Amino acid sequence: MTNTSERWSRWPHWHLVCGAVLLAAALPQPAAATDQRPISIPENARHKDYGLGWECKRGFESRGTTCVPMNVPKNAYLATSGTQWKCDRGFRRRSDACVFVTIPANAYADESTVSGWRCDRGFRENDESCAAIQVPDNAYLSELSYGAGWECARGYRQEGQYCIVVRVPENGYLARTGNDWQCQRGYIRNAGECVAVAIPPNAYLNASGTSWACERGFREEPSGCSRVEMPANAHIGYSGHEWSCDPGYRKEATLCVAQASRRLP
Repeated sequence: MTNTSERWSRWPHWHLVCGAVLLAAALPQPAAATDQRPISIPENARHKDYGLGWECKRGFESRGTTCVPMNVPKNAYLATSGTQWKCDRGFRRRSDACVFVTIPANAYADESTVSGWRCDRGFRENDESCAAIQVPDNAYLSELSYGAGWECARGYRQEGQYCIVVRVPENGYLARTGNDWQCQRGYIRNAGECVAVAIPPNAYLNASGTSWACERGFREEPSGCSRVEMPANAHIGYSGHEWSCDPGYRKEATLCVAQASRRLP
């Protein structure tokens, strides 16, 4: 039977081979070849600030692999971005040109609109002109761009093309909106009037001011507030409208029954 020393003698340089393999694995491997060729940038272009590639300079636009001058028409200027143009004030874009805007009476130039103009305050657009807004009595010009163009003054409400005075009944007051009224606390609105809230005995006006709640020790019934009837060894509960048994007693139906004493072991 071959012993261990005989097996090792068959490969006298085995340890050298293993060492060479391990050393080769530990050495850094050469990096894969990469394409280091410079990017070809056309005339009137520059490297992008972020990422790879190129982009045209201000006032030029990309066309294939070249940058050609932008065609900025008459009465226009190069936008801040440098990649588009806008018409001068008083002109509006139509296809690839800027045409003069004819501003009607009582209007001013506004390039943000399709027409290129906007009506003055107190006027509204009507076809190609600005018509005066007819403000009725007890009204004022509105700041809104829609609607009638006017709003009723506080204390008046709109009915058609007029402003009608708001009639505030007794025990009422003008609402915050200014075009309606509300009842004072303790009163409710009913058919154009403010009617007092009917509070039954043993009740009080609740937080809303438009209804009532029963006092402590009473519960609400259809007819009003009835007293909470308690059995012996009971007290008014947390809500104030029902009863609970005293400590040492438990509730059984309508009675408070003494709990059995706990015996010590």
